[in-house]
Amino acid sequence: MITSWCATAVVFISSSVLCRELAKKRGRDEYFYLVTGLILGPLAILMILTPLPGGFDRKSEVANKPIRFVKGQPCPECRREVGARATSCPYCRASLESAWWDNPVSMGHS
Repeated sequence: MITSWCATAVVFISSSVLCRELAKKRGRDEYFYLVTGLILGPLAILMILTPLPGGFDRKSEVANKPIRFVKGQPCPECRREVGARATSCPYCRASLESAWWDNPVSMGHS
């Protein structure tokens, strides 16, 4: 009786370690599959070997995400570079908002 429980425990523990390694190689959450391997045993190995739908592959989303850099604007008072969306200068506290009549209005014509 005890040997069957020990054999079952060895199978479940080894399948959880195997699931973790397979998840790491496939770019999936390795700790989720470690716990899933402990709970489901050999069925978790089948889960990790099945391909995910296109929208759920975490590794490819991160690799293809473009990085956008927005250049700041100079402060009219101290001439230090301030963030593009800043409303006041963090260095000299000058207001960076201009009057509405200073901003050109685009009418949709080129």
